[in-house]
Amino acid sequence: MSEWVFLEVVRGLTKAGYPKDKVIQAYDILKEMVYLGFIEVVPVATLLEKAKELVVELNLYASDAVNLASALMKKVDVISEDKHLLRNSVKNYAKKFGVRIYSLREFYRMGLHIQ
Repeated sequence: MSEWVFLEVVRGLTKAGYPKDKVIQAYDILKEMVYLGFIEVVPVATLLEKAKELVVELNLYASDAVNLASALMKKVDVISEDKHLLRNSVKNYAKKFGVRIYSLREFYRMGLHIQ
C-alpha cells in the first residue's frame, strides 16, 4: 500500500468521530504491521508518474490516484469503500492491468478472504 495510507486512516477515523486515542492506536498498529512485515509500504515518490496519469485519465483525487497506483504497481486487488475508486470507469481501467477493485459488500458476497 502507499505510505499515504497512514494519513488516510487517521483522516477517515477522525472524520468518523473516533476518539483521539483510538485514532493514534490505529496509526500505531498500522506502523507495527509494516515493521513486522505484514504490510508492504510503497513510497509515494515511486508512484508519482502513474498517479499523475490516473488523475488525468480517470479524474481521481491525488490520494485515490496514489493508492490505485500502488495497487497497479504491485499487481494486487483493492478492497475499498471509496466511491471514486468504485466507479465503473476506474474498475474497468484497473482490470486492464489485472487488478480488480471490490467494495466490502462485493468482497464478502463473492466469498473471498484476505490471505
